[in-house]
Parts: sequence; C-alpha cells; structure tokens
Amino acid sequence: MLNTKILDAYDDSDLSIAKEIMGELPGNMKESFQKTAAGIDLLTEEQRDSLRNDQFSLVVLTKHGQLLRKFPASDPGQTWLSQQYFVKTAGEMPEMAQAICAVNLNHACNVWGVPLHPAITKVANLYQGIHSNFYHEADDPDARLPEPDYVEEAQLSKIARNPYAGDKSMWGLTNGGTLRYPLEKVAQVKVAAEYFEQNWKGFTPEERNEFATKIAANSIRCGLPHIADRPAITKYAGVTYGDRIGTNLAERIQRCVELDLPTEPYEELSKTGSAMPPVDMALALRAIDSQNRFERYYNKGTFDDPYAATFGNEQVKVAMWSMDVAGRTVTEDDLKKIPDNKIRSAFGDSFVVSFKKNPVTIFKSMPTPEKASIISMVPGNENADEEDIEE
Repeated sequence: MLNTKILDAYDDSDLSIAKEIMGELPGNMKESFQKTAAGIDLLTEEQRDSLRNDQFSLVVLTKHGQLLRKFPASDPGQTWLSQQYFVKTAGEMPEMAQAICAVNLNHACNVWGVPLHPAITKVANLYQGIHSNFYHEADDPDARLPEPDYVEEAQLSKIARNPYAGDKSMWGLTNGGTLRYPLEKVAQVKVAAEYFEQNWKGFTPEERNEFATKIAANSIRCGLPHIADRPAITKYAGVTYGDRIGTNLAERIQRCVELDLPTEPYEELSKTGSAMPPVDMALALRAIDSQNRFERYYNKGTFDDPYAATFGNEQVKVAMWSMDVAGRTVTEDDLKKIPDNKIRSAFGDSFVVSFKKNPVTIFKSMPTPEKASIISMVPGNENADEEDIEE
C-alpha cells in the first residue's frame, strides 16, 4: 500500500532516500545536488495543508479511503525536489500511479522552467492521454484509469453525504434512480457548475443535457443567472437552436455517404426540423445517430453530439479570465502588464520566463501570499498592502 512507502521528501524522515541519492552521484554532481537542495526549504505540515490538490503531482485515494497528496510542485524548488525523489522511488508505485505522477511532474517542470530528467519525459510521452493527478488504489491497481478532476468530485461527494428531502429538480442527475449532485443551495450550484464545465465529456449526451439543464434552472432560482450563461452550460441546456445545427446535419450526411449508409433520415430532419422544438430535434438526431452507431464520433473533431449540435456552438467565445483574491480582482491583462523587473526582483530570472509564457496557469497555482505579491505589482496597485490582500 502506498501509505506505507517512502515516496517524496516529506516521507523521508530519516533521509534514507536522500542518502541513497547522494551515494549514487559522482562527486561533481553531488556538490551541485547539495547546493541546490540546501536552498530549498521543506514546507511545514501547515503549508502543505494549505496547498490545493492540483499543486501535487499525485493524489492517491487508498483502499481504505485515505487521501495521500504526494510530490508537491507548487514552486520551482518543490518541483525540482519532487523530481529527484520520483526518479528514485517510482518503482515503489504501481505502473499507472507512476504514469500519472510523471505526466504531472513533466508539466510542472515545463511551467516552472525546471530542467527535466529524461526518464520522466519518456514516461510522460507514453501517457499523453492522462489529464488528471488522481489515482485510485484499487485491488487491481493497474486496471483503473485515473478519474478526472478529483478535487471537484470530492467536493460534490462531501456535499452529497448529507442528502436532504427534496424533489428531483434539485438534483443534477437522477438517471437509474440514483440522485447525484445536489443543487438546492447556492454553494452546491456553484460547485456543480464548476465540476460540469471541467468534466462534461465524462457524461453521456443525455446526462450532459439533464445536468446542464438542472444547473441552469437552479442557478437562476438561486440568483446566479451568470452561471446559466457559461459556455458549457449553454451548449447543453439551451432552449433555442444554436448556429451549428445545419453544419452538423451536413457533416452527418457526408459521413453516411462515405460509409454507404442511408442519408434520408438526416435529409428529412434538415427539411422539417426547424418546426420542432429544439429538444425534440436533439432527441430525433440522437435516435438516428444510434442507428448509425455515430456515438463513436462525438467530441472527436468529427461532429458534435446531438444536444451540442442542436443547442449551442462548439466554438463559444469564452469570457476573459479573472480571479478574485480577498476582494481584489485580477485579470489576464493585469498579469501581462506587470513589468519584468518587478517579477524578477521578487521571484528570479527563470520565473520571469515561465510567468510570461503562462501567467494565468502559474498565478492560479501559487499560494495566497505569492498571489498577493503578484497583485501588488500590477500597475495601479503599487500602493496596495499585501497583508490586506491576504486577509
């Protein structure tokens, strides 16, 4: 079990792994290792607790329900240290856990400008389909693929542990008689909306439609109409036709021609469909797609699933990113306007390069005190008190 293994620097209480690493290095590399490691402060338990799950390269749910967060990558130093330990301890982990950790360490090294170990790059290149840091320690650990965005799923599960007596309109999904994703309260609607936006591809088309429709209705009921306007929600909870239905029908007809399948059902919809309510069009399109086994083409660059095809445009313009930090709002434009010399003086040369390439990604990954420091560098915020921002 992974909770009994020494994996990262925070498991290595007697420095046994560090001593092994040192013992295997040539003299010149040993000196470099010592110099770099000496400049990295280990995080306290409180500091590690304050990190988000996505600031770790591997998040493990053990067989007994324990959550382990391993190999922190919250800044260049932690990423470098995690990489050194991973190269040494990866063999203690199941293959899929190794793959997940390698992919995330590879990404973190690229973000922070940390030189990559070739072994990590090699593993990461073999598992490019992994987009999560979550690993479930099942009885057959290598049989399970990583589940997407564990943080949001955990939030929803926690809320659902205290179910209330309510009608089905207050739950995101009711299929199969199982009530999932409560939507009675403002906080529940916000969490569900975030989860749906990040994970909608993991649901069937019918679930996408039901979940998005319930989120939209309850967001309006809770006084959060802006949530109903989010791109993913609009795409699956629309009540009017979008501008892709004609193109989607044409794409399906073309695919039928290529596969020598009858085109008449789609051609008939093209002629008469506009007289139908949009939801009926989506259902009719779904039925024809099922007959042709066209589900295999959904969301793969061929054509949209029936609900997205009917309700919304796949290329919806997304609003400019912004984030609120204790009452202060920072936008992507704000981050791009920060002078290089200010960033360099606070975080160093390598950070400047990485920050300029991915300002939003890096800002989101930083702890609150560092976020406050960045906000104070935005032109016009020079007199901002960082302590006030943190509060």
